[in-house]
Amino acid sequence: MAISTLQKLSSQIHRLPSLSPLSKSLTHRSSATASPSAKVADRIVHLFAIDPDGQKRPIIGLAGQTLLKALTNSGLIDPASHRLEEIDACSAECEVNIAQEWLDRLPPRSYEEEYVLKRNSRARVLNLHSRLGCQVVLTHDLEGMVVAVPEPRPWDTPNGDGKITRKELSDSLKNLGIYIPDNELVQMIEKIDVNGDGYVDINEFGSLYQTIMDERDEEEDMKEAFNVFDQNGDGYITVEELRSVLASLGLKQGRTVEDCKLMIKKVDVDGDGMVNYNEFKQMMKGGGFAALR
Repeated sequence: MAISTLQKLSSQIHRLPSLSPLSKSLTHRSSATASPSAKVADRIVHLFAIDPDGQKRPIIGLAGQTLLKALTNSGLIDPASHRLEEIDACSAECEVNIAQEWLDRLPPRSYEEEYVLKRNSRARVLNLHSRLGCQVVLTHDLEGMVVAVPEPRPWDTPNGDGKITRKELSDSLKNLGIYIPDNELVQMIEKIDVNGDGYVDINEFGSLYQTIMDERDEEEDMKEAFNVFDQNGDGYITVEELRSVLASLGLKQGRTVEDCKLMIKKVDVDGDGMVNYNEFKQMMKGGGFAALR
């Protein structure tokens, strides 16, 4: 998250609030939970799930329980992949797609659910129909609901032989929204092909995938940090915006306008009196505003 980037702003000890906090609340669950005294037969909710092969399968859940529970009981989600139902323990393994007709009957996604989906989902693009099964509590209003379980994640090799060819690697990365020229892909495989067999095995791909995601996370964190300073969203950090944010963080560098002008001048490559995103990135790699004393 951008918090790690923002902490570079000062060598002083400051505990900054998380930009994307995850709480442990499921506020809508209390209203949907069935009474413990209710008969099991009266709590049954019939659902359908479209599996990764496109087959429509009937599943049975209970009012008051989560959709995740019904999916794991039906064998559509590995229970070992999602042992806890608290939002801050979720890794998006229980992500499903739900048609608008049924989404309209559900409480809207919480900030925390949207954060987990965006952070951990396959394409890092928020699908408007995606929900976390651990956050959907079943009610009788959802009788007959159809959910789709997404395709296996990219590291599940397409041909099932445990090895990934260059084409399979390219296709998997494209599914993540990552496009790499063939010549660069060849070089990449040569670097990560530890055993030298010309293929990428599951462990090698796991390392590559994590590296790519870490780089993308760093870029996303940098953009989020920049947006904190760019208060009006025009793509530039002005002297006043810099002073306002530094002062709100309790940093002495933001006490005067002159101090802020001096800091901006040190990183303002194009001389327009403001800091654009590229200038901001270079500055943060050098230690942040706090290093510009």
